[in-house]
Amino acid sequence: MNPIAQFESTKIIASLNDAFIKNDYETIRNVLANAVSSTSCASWDLVSWILSKVDDSAVEHSIELKNLLKTSVSELSQFLSAKEFVLLLLNELELSSSLRVLTFSMPFLEHCALSFGLSDYVNTHSIFRSIQSKLHAFISKESAPFRSKLAKPLNVLIGDISHLFRCMFSKDTDTIDALVYSEDVLYYFSEALYFACLNEDTVSVFQTFISVLQITGPPLYSSCYDLLQFLNTCSDVIVASTQFTDREIALLHTLGLCLTSFSGCSLWPTIFTKAYEFKLFVCIAAPLIQKIESFIADGSFLSKLDVKRLIRTQEHLISLSSQIRRRLPSTWWTSFPASLIKNFEAISKHPISSESLPIEVKNCILAIEALLSSASITACCELFIGIMDRSTKPFHCGLRAHMIVLFKDFLHDMLLVLQDGRRNDLLVAETSVGESSVTLPFDFDYLRGMCDRIFQYPLCGCGDSLLDQSSWLMAALNLAIYVNIRTRSIAASEYGTEIKEIFHRVALAFSRPDAKGRSTLKTKFLDPLSSDIASISNRYKMAEREYEANPDPMTIAPNAPSLRECRLNLLRFRLLMDTVSRVGDFPVA
Repeated sequence: MNPIAQFESTKIIASLNDAFIKNDYETIRNVLANAVSSTSCASWDLVSWILSKVDDSAVEHSIELKNLLKTSVSELSQFLSAKEFVLLLLNELELSSSLRVLTFSMPFLEHCALSFGLSDYVNTHSIFRSIQSKLHAFISKESAPFRSKLAKPLNVLIGDISHLFRCMFSKDTDTIDALVYSEDVLYYFSEALYFACLNEDTVSVFQTFISVLQITGPPLYSSCYDLLQFLNTCSDVIVASTQFTDREIALLHTLGLCLTSFSGCSLWPTIFTKAYEFKLFVCIAAPLIQKIESFIADGSFLSKLDVKRLIRTQEHLISLSSQIRRRLPSTWWTSFPASLIKNFEAISKHPISSESLPIEVKNCILAIEALLSSASITACCELFIGIMDRSTKPFHCGLRAHMIVLFKDFLHDMLLVLQDGRRNDLLVAETSVGESSVTLPFDFDYLRGMCDRIFQYPLCGCGDSLLDQSSWLMAALNLAIYVNIRTRSIAASEYGTEIKEIFHRVALAFSRPDAKGRSTLKTKFLDPLSSDIASISNRYKMAEREYEANPDPMTIAPNAPSLRECRLNLLRFRLLMDTVSRVGDFPVA
């Protein structure tokens, strides 16, 4: 640019800045119009100035201002070739600090992409890649958690991108041209669409992405089947997780959407059973969950994106499992599906920094429940054994307590069936799903093994205080109380000999008499627990009496509990001891 033109350009930009500060939109409109008509300022400079104002977070972008700036850019673009205009937009996009420039530029980028067409891979792909790069940078920020106020502009942008895809791709699109863009479409399933809430306002956006994916790549089932075949060659889920890339993550998310939110969509065959679809999703999800758990185990914090991936995968699992119940036999629970339960346990055990329980941790528990509900009775029995073995490695009081409650509910459901005289129905149901050796939760040998794992105190390797263990202890005590009441009720009622005998053996499994005829429920759990409660309660009672005697504050140890804490803890211990006393006696013969 010659010096005179440079001087004129500087004057025009200065006038625009002055009018902008004063919110004088009429002057801005006139200055831009004069500059365009007289070509006294390069279109490139004017577009750059407009985009810099779009990116300015200090500027309040009114509807009038947005329309003015968009109209001006549209007029200025007439003086640039499509390639020049795209180069300018992408350059400003790279320099921008937020999504505002990208959202503002989407109609112009779409127009240019359509003018290039899919066959012009270099120019069209540069547009797609720049959009992805800006989105990825926004999503991957390691700042505060994703805020709800950012959800709306992100949804708007994703909607604009889906419109671009809908215009670019159609059923008449050349297959060879479309296949080149498969990874570009898959990107949105591996990142951006995790942050878009699926509701009546956005469902069309998701449908667009799914329909475009069908055009740009091989059929979804074909891709998933190839992935499944690869996973079947990996005997170790940890090895498989190291090779689980963004492409596989995208396929998993797409599969989950098609099976849960868009069931019956043309992208997915309708001939498969719900059980098969669940199996497929579980096997493909296992490496991702393993990857996330390994990342946490290494001491790293999950990014916003990883948290969203975890939550969406959990939601798909929970939804799919609701369609099948007690149908997956023990032979199906190989290393991959079993690893899901193990890794959800591990994720839920990791320390959290927030006061409330994060949704991904809550979902871990719900996902475990969902997986257990899909297992056959025999498989569920085996899975509970593994869960209780791992509940102390490392110890996590809340998880152990919840798993004991789940087992109590599981046992209760089966005892009701037994009580109704339908034990054979359970055996037939198990055989029908492929169980050759049936285990029922009230079988003596199995139940005794579970009780060995539940009713032990103190727990080996557990350094938590008695108070910190109270939730799992209460869960175990309530299980024992329930079984004692249930078995005594059956014994005193007019049931058949066979049912009474089975319930008696249930009571014996809890009692677990040793060689000397003593109840190990009492000697290895209730007695040592009662002893600890009494011993620790006495110490708190002594501290309480010292406070009541109005001692000199200087004589109280720095870390000693307050009077309020003493009384509160004594109340907790009384509740725990009262629960112990309600367990009652179990038969030993």
